[in-house]
Amino acid sequence: MDLDASKPIPLYFQVKTLLMEQISSGAYLPGDQLPTEHEICAKYGISRTPVHRALSELADEGVVIRQRRRGTVVNPHWLPSKPAQDDVKVVVANREWVEYIEQAVPKGLDASVLAVGYPNLHRHISRAVAEGVAPDLVLVDSVWVREFTEAGILWPLDELAPAWIAAEYSDFLPRFEHMTRPYAVSAEANVAGLWYRRAVFDSAGLEPPRTWDELADVGARLADSTRTPQLGMPLGINAGETTTYCLVGLLAANGASVTNETHVTLDSEETVETLRFVARMIADGVIPVNAVTFDWNRAGELLATGRTSMSLGGTYEAPDIADAAGVELHELDEHIGFAALPRGPRGTGATVIGGMAYAIPRQANRPHDAIRLLRELTEPESVARLAFATGTLPGRRSVVEAVADYLPLVRVTSEVIDSAQLRPETIAYNRVSRQLQLMVESVVMNRTTPEEAASQTAGYIGAITGLPLVADHE
Repeated sequence: MDLDASKPIPLYFQVKTLLMEQISSGAYLPGDQLPTEHEICAKYGISRTPVHRALSELADEGVVIRQRRRGTVVNPHWLPSKPAQDDVKVVVANREWVEYIEQAVPKGLDASVLAVGYPNLHRHISRAVAEGVAPDLVLVDSVWVREFTEAGILWPLDELAPAWIAAEYSDFLPRFEHMTRPYAVSAEANVAGLWYRRAVFDSAGLEPPRTWDELADVGARLADSTRTPQLGMPLGINAGETTTYCLVGLLAANGASVTNETHVTLDSEETVETLRFVARMIADGVIPVNAVTFDWNRAGELLATGRTSMSLGGTYEAPDIADAAGVELHELDEHIGFAALPRGPRGTGATVIGGMAYAIPRQANRPHDAIRLLRELTEPESVARLAFATGTLPGRRSVVEAVADYLPLVRVTSEVIDSAQLRPETIAYNRVSRQLQLMVESVVMNRTTPEEAASQTAGYIGAITGLPLVADHE
């Protein structure tokens, strides 16, 4: 098929049809990388706009998958190349999970593991379920479990493997139950805390701060000596879920929460105090003013490259920080330490816990093979191997205890997991998360006061979730 701009058929649709023909004919096989937008433009002498639209529509339809730094690839789970499914189809967030899962596949079982990128993961799973082509095993963000469960998407695990769940489920952390039934198991966990450069702290004779007052004092001293802000923290909607994760951790450190089982609890003095603290840290030059524009990994990148001395974030950032710092993951603790989140004046040392979880969709074609693979993935030896490879907190309490002496990051985080809070558990999590991002951004940008922001956001979250409000301050 040739492209012809003079035809009445829109050029983007011609490009889309051409690519579909090439994929269907086998010119591009499952997992193959398609030409870049620039290469397609150069080959056919057309502008980027129709090419971008064609590839975007193919991605929306699940034909291809677009990933940062990897380009566009043919979705191996889309092509009907295997009408009688003879492998277990697994969908994960990033490519780091692919090798780990493939190594755990038991003998006699074939598995096809597809990495779609974290930003695409929720949409990919939702669309696959809607189209009746759900995978057999999925890796999901822990905050999506409630939404997927109440939507009827997930299979109760105690129905597929009752003896295994009865014997081992209590060892997982965190746990995901709905109406007392388990619908997912933790793959790995992470907590929010404070990253810091050891050389800077050692040369200044400083210890990692344990309270907000100490954090403000250390940050001010380092900022004065360098004449630049020294604490990185994402504070706006641009960083998406990373902003929410850090904010909820900071709220927990001051005894504040967003919701409980029955009410919205955000509108409290503890929340207002947390927002005031963030605003003060910016005013004092400890947190950079442009933190409101940070991408999700910007704070860790600034720390890793020596442009800040501290960063508020999660343990899940360890591989990215090590990569940006140019060191091996097992060497990271020699250069950059991780400490418990400093507690606020009303807090007791709590933080936020998150992570990824395994679940099995109800539409799975091979649910019993999926549970077989799941059991292999969550064997203590496999969980420990993942912890050593990624530096993340193991998803099983017994493994945390076993590896804590060998992994400094796990040793630190193991001390706070019992007091850690989950992010708000709600079927409307993404909308709630967006409101929290807007709340802190509005305060940082001086659009609203901390009091107004807490009150308004609590109202919005109440409207979203249907939960009544608890006002702790008059």
